[in-house]
Amino acid sequence: WKQARFYHGVERVRDMCGVPKGDRGDDAVIGMMLDRFGWDYERTAEMYQVSVRRRKELGMAAIKDDIVSQQLSVEDFPHHRDVMPVIPVFASTSLEPPAAAAAAAAEPGSLPVIG
Repeated sequence: WKQARFYHGVERVRDMCGVPKGDRGDDAVIGMMLDRFGWDYERTAEMYQVSVRRRKELGMAAIKDDIVSQQLSVEDFPHHRDVMPVIPVFASTSLEPPAAAAAAAAEPGSLPVIG
């Protein structure tokens, strides 16, 4: 992490959620959530746990294993040619949320909406 606060913040949320010490796979997700929720640790921990439950419900671990085992690239995904013009995967982003997103982040249970 370029900023020390990310490392310490991620560690704090990991501890709050009981993430195993050797499992670093979601550190970037936790860091993005800390930024998204304005460094509100309780809110970040809550929404991270929602994310973990949702990914389990959707079977994301099996999907990830399939992608990795077959060494698929983004271009290999189904409907890639149809989706890319609408949702550019390789687009850049900013850590500074737009005003509407910042206001929505303060609402309980809110998640970012794409599209």
